[in-house]
Parts: sequence; C-alpha cells; structure tokens
Amino acid sequence: MNALNSISSSRIWQRHGTLIAWVFGALCLVLVATSVAWDAYQQHTVRIQNYTPQKIAPLQRTARATYQAQTIVRANLFGSEVVKVKEKPIVKTTLNLKLQGILWDSSGGMARAIITSGNKKAELYAVGEKIKGAGASIKEIRNSEVLLDRAGATESLALVVKKAEELEPFLVQQASYVDRGSVPSRFQSSTGGSETLNQVRRKPQSNNGAPRKVRRPNFSGLDKALRKMGEI
Repeated sequence: MNALNSISSSRIWQRHGTLIAWVFGALCLVLVATSVAWDAYQQHTVRIQNYTPQKIAPLQRTARATYQAQTIVRANLFGSEVVKVKEKPIVKTTLNLKLQGILWDSSGGMARAIITSGNKKAELYAVGEKIKGAGASIKEIRNSEVLLDRAGATESLALVVKKAEELEPFLVQQASYVDRGSVPSRFQSSTGGSETLNQVRRKPQSNNGAPRKVRRPNFSGLDKALRKMGEI
C-alpha cells in the first residue's frame, strides 16, 4: 500500500511538480507582500493618531517701509547742527579816540592798548575795560588794531601810524666819515709843529654840514602807561 502511494506521489510530482513549485512561490510572495503592506498601514495609522497639528498664525504682509532724506535729517541722528552766527561787518569807529600804541600778547592775557580819548592824556587799557568818556569798552586787542564794543556793535580802532613828514624831526641824517689823512701826515701842521694824538682822531664829516642834533620824542604818555603796568 505504501509502495503504491509513493509511486503515485512520484508520478504526480513528475507531472505537476513545476506547477506546484510556482504556485507555492506565488503564495509566499503574496504572504510577504501582505505582511509588508499591513505593517505600513499600521505605522501610518499610529503616526496619524499621535500627530497633533500646530496652530501657526498666518503671515501678515506689511507695506514696505519707505524713507525720506528730510525725515532722516530732521531726526538729528548725529546731534543738533551747529548754527553759525553771522557776524556783523566791523566798521571804523567814529569816536574821538586815538590808538597811540599796542603792547601785544599772543595769549591776550597781558595785551594792553594805549588810547587817547579826546584831549585827555593817554591811558592804558586791557580787554574788557571801559574807555573813559567814550562809552565803549575794549573787546579785543590785535597787533595793529583794537576792536571796541560799542552798545553791542563791534567797531575798529586802527593804530596811528606816523607819516614821513611827522617823523622828520626824529630822523638823523647819516653822517659820512671822511678820512682826513693818515696818522704820520697829521703830525706835521702848517706851522711846522706837531699835533697831539687826540687831534689825530677822525672827526665826523657830513656832506650837508654839521650833523643835526637828535630830538628826543615826548613819550611821557607811554612812559606813564608803562609805569602803571610796572614794566619800568
């Protein structure tokens, strides 16, 4: 009986063995595909259940900011602009004043001005001092002029410069010294006598005659001003 069964099985396998193998392989593939699909489905289901959607606010679209140059300038980003005060032009003063001299100091601390007011004597003034009888004060002392503050207005008082005609009494003509002979020739005079050594000295000669005497200028006002400062 067993022998018959084995013979029949071998005959069946020989006839339909290939078909049976294909069917078995196809069933295995179906099982594998089904298993993979089922796992993917389960993972997808779990992912959906555990996922909580986030509430994201919609983007707000704003208009693009525009900048104007005048707006930036008015904002004073770098501080307030320094306003330059327009100074009034300096005019020559009409006061009866004369600037006789200047003791000028670059730092301005020791600067002094010698000013004559009217027929009065010259006085020494520093920056900030009021000029007697003039209604003005010293604003600034420069090397050739003085600026006056007269009721808020700035006026200029120039230094008095003497002309050549005014300085002529103080000028001394240059004397030309002429050699009146050598020392040996000067020992013999017209009378045959000898001259002393003192007579041999050269004497100044001038083509225009005897030299003029030097006239000392009257600087009493300046001397007084300097004494006031303690300079002399």
